[in-house]
Amino acid sequence: MVLKKPISPSNLANCMEWLARSKREFVNSPTYFGPDRRFRKQAPPDGQPERRAEAIALTSTLDRAMSQDDIDSLFG
Repeated sequence: MVLKKPISPSNLANCMEWLARSKREFVNSPTYFGPDRRFRKQAPPDGQPERRAEAIALTSTLDRAMSQDDIDSLFG
């Protein structure tokens, strides 16, 4: 989440309230234990391993990101 300066107290309070009320899964790995800081469930970049056990099961159903060549071809 990004807030643009100048930050109003009401916007900051709204964002903090949203973060406090949103339910996020916990990550338990050798280097981190705590709430999942990611807001979207998407596959990691090519060549990177999945960090969440439930994401491994979803990998086959997630659309992979477009390659740079695919993106370049859109702008022909």
